[in-house]
Amino acid sequence: MSHPKSVNSRWRTRAGVLAVVGAALVGASRPATADGGPGLGEARSFAVLGGSTVESTGLTVVTGDVGVSPGTAIEGFPPGTITRGSLHAGDASAAEAHADAGIAYAYLAGMASIPANNLSGTDLGGLTLTPAVYKFNAAAGLTGALTLDAQGSSSALFVIQIASSLTTASNASVIVINGGADYDESRVFWQVGSSATLGSGTSFTGNILAYASITLVTGTTMTGNALALNGAVTLDANTITSPRDRRGNPNGRPTKGRSLLSPPVDALNTTSAARLDVKHFPANRSRAERSWLRMKIRRLEKNTTYTLWADDPSTLATDLVQFETFTTMRSRNFRYMEDTKKGGTLPFGATLANLSGMAIEVRDAAGTTTLLEGVIPTTSP
Repeated sequence: MSHPKSVNSRWRTRAGVLAVVGAALVGASRPATADGGPGLGEARSFAVLGGSTVESTGLTVVTGDVGVSPGTAIEGFPPGTITRGSLHAGDASAAEAHADAGIAYAYLAGMASIPANNLSGTDLGGLTLTPAVYKFNAAAGLTGALTLDAQGSSSALFVIQIASSLTTASNASVIVINGGADYDESRVFWQVGSSATLGSGTSFTGNILAYASITLVTGTTMTGNALALNGAVTLDANTITSPRDRRGNPNGRPTKGRSLLSPPVDALNTTSAARLDVKHFPANRSRAERSWLRMKIRRLEKNTTYTLWADDPSTLATDLVQFETFTTMRSRNFRYMEDTKKGGTLPFGATLANLSGMAIEVRDAAGTTTLLEGVIPTTSP
């Protein structure tokens, strides 16, 4: 049975973002981080992610995952090598990463920049930039060294918005200073409206999110993620290291959220309630990534079967989809829990990043009457 629900602001944001990055990008809403930058979600671990193909020539070394979606072709591994990562040729992980990269791209493109930070027509070489959002109305070029001064902050945010292409000359470089030994290079973002080409011998820092393609010419090194939304990532004897995998994500702390489910205004049973808790543990040197979702449901009918429904984040449909059936105990209560550490799977096989802000309901066994309703709390995995 179709069960329409209100279209909230989070849904409108997701739909608008998908329109920006193209109909092929369907997926999660990426929350912003506390200090205003975008999260990369599942794309964080992908040092290389192409939209159509990933092609490598020679002895490329990648630290992190290598993937492609919606395409399926990855070539050149071997002889290229991957450490602390794996190949994802058009699989579910690559699809989720692609969707999250698309959301992050649109978020970056929409960030505000003051007129004084419009660098259109200026070569980035020789500049020293402080944390801020910078803008190019057309193409951007880098000849020589660009210095990013973190001013003592290990999480200083730099965003460079480029309307068309990014090109670096041979032996160009992007250097971060005053960020300390623990500076997180994933806080440097390059949002590129068409394609990016890094010239031979370039030493580059930051995440490139390119609407079309990314090319790294022979000998280029990069600390950051190369994420091409629609085109190919082309490599030639390069060294690419995902910031997450360089130090095991040392800045990642567990994040958690809580929300309450309550009866609709026209419900016959107004005493029932549910509390929903979620928590995400980022991977680090001592632990694997972990997420759990727990729901305590109280004061329903005893020994009665009910169903759980939620918004499936992998589709644009607004109807909720059933993902679980349960039966209450004699106490009239029930506890639902999924913990990925214990082999559990979150609803729809999604991540907490995908599910954050999605609607969730408790219904009767037939799925026709809503008894409790609410939203899945937001975390920042």
